[in-house]
Amino acid sequence: MKRKVIQDFANVCNQMFLTSHNNSDRINFVIFGSGIITMDFLSQRCTHNRLTICPLFYCISYRKWLGDQCAKHGIDFSILEAVELSVTLEVKISRIVDRSMTWMTTFMEFDCSSRIVAYKKEYTSKMSDCSAMGLSQIIPGHEY
Repeated sequence: MKRKVIQDFANVCNQMFLTSHNNSDRINFVIFGSGIITMDFLSQRCTHNRLTICPLFYCISYRKWLGDQCAKHGIDFSILEAVELSVTLEVKISRIVDRSMTWMTTFMEFDCSSRIVAYKKEYTSKMSDCSAMGLSQIIPGHEY
């Protein structure tokens, strides 16, 4: 039973990443540009094209979710030997002119591969998706 639950954790890792981009992570993706992002959820170490970056919001939130789910299902968190996500990211940026305003629009393609090692077994999942979203100017005094 626990093996199915852990496989679900690997599937959900990709699903949550593809559906839960907050504006801060999306802005970071634009800044980083195309490449490969990796997240090690146990150490909270993240990289972009093998260069260390600050932990992304998603890395922090998934680790918390995973800890909560392990507790809920009676799984000792310490048995997790590896919990990782690798994302191949393609970023395209364009501008849309709407009357007197211009808006920056991003189109991003994501190929995700998650990996969890527990009980000497490896659980993997792969998913892809793309999204388009406008970005607006950052206004002083607002939280993003």
